[in-house]
Formats: sequence, C-alpha cells, structure tokens
Amino acid sequence: MFHKILQATFAILCFSLGWSAQAAQDLMIINSSDQIAEARVFNYDCLDTDSCSIAPGTSISISQATMNSLCIESPEKCEIKLGVAPIIAAIGVGVYHTEQGLLYVAGSRWTGYSARQLASNVIEIYKTNKIDEVH
Repeated sequence: MFHKILQATFAILCFSLGWSAQAAQDLMIINSSDQIAEARVFNYDCLDTDSCSIAPGTSISISQATMNSLCIESPEKCEIKLGVAPIIAAIGVGVYHTEQGLLYVAGSRWTGYSARQLASNVIEIYKTNKIDEVH
C-alpha cells in the first residue's frame, strides 16, 4: 500500500516537474528504491555526471548541456546504464536523444530492482515486488 502511494506521489511530482523542465529537457533520475543508485551516461561514469550515490528517496538532474556534451559521440542514441549498489549488473538501460529527450527505458525483471520511464525526461529506479512482477 505504501509503495503504491509512493509511486503515485512520484508520478505527480514527475508530471509537474516535467512541465517546467520540458523546455530545457534536463534529465531527472529518481531513486525510489531502498538502495543507493547510480547512472552511467554513454561511456562516462557517475562522477562525470554528478550522479554518484543517488540516495533512496532522492533524485538528481543532469542538465541538457551536460547531456549534450556526454552524448556528443552518439547524439541520437546515447545509452544510459542504471544500477543499484548491491547488484553488479545493470538493472535498466535507457536511450537518450539530445533533441527529443529520453526515447525509452528497458528495466530488468530478474534482479529485484528495475527502472522505468515516467516522462520524456524522467527515469525512476525502483524496487520490484511480487505484485509488480505478476502484472
């Protein structure tokens, strides 16, 4: 029940933030899981994007200018790898276009953690549960 309320709250927050951030297309990554999350944009690690240690219940924003510079080698198909601290493998992969924003996010179904796209510029990293996996 609490997880569903938290999801709804994040969705409303992301929707309202999406309107204000839409013009700039800053990328927001929300961590609603119970572990520290990380993001890697193209071949650059989290230190280059200031996204190290996204604490549970917090978010980061990567500016459009930073995304443009990180994705300069692949502006139409820039890969974003997402993970959480206890898991070595990626729990999600996103593809970002420097003009169109986030194209899609593919999340893991097997690790207990996953990622999903909430808007054209918002990614959520979350902990899955049995109810989510059944539906």
